[in-house]
Amino acid sequence: GTKDTSILPDELGRIAEAMAKANKRFTLTVFDDVGHGFFCDERADYDKKSADDAWRRVKTLFAEELK
Repeated sequence: GTKDTSILPDELGRIAEAMAKANKRFTLTVFDDVGHGFFCDERADYDKKSADDAWRRVKTLFAEELK
């Protein structure tokens, strides 16, 4: 999330660069206005809308890649 202070924006760039350099297919998604624990409903920064979107993306990935 954009409010995640443990993974800074320049680190996201390095991750994307490394994945591209390794010829790995990937999607880098950053959710607006959420912190590091937005997916965990037991954390203060849980965000249902973002978590639902992220979970939908994971299920789509698994359905496409693990058929």
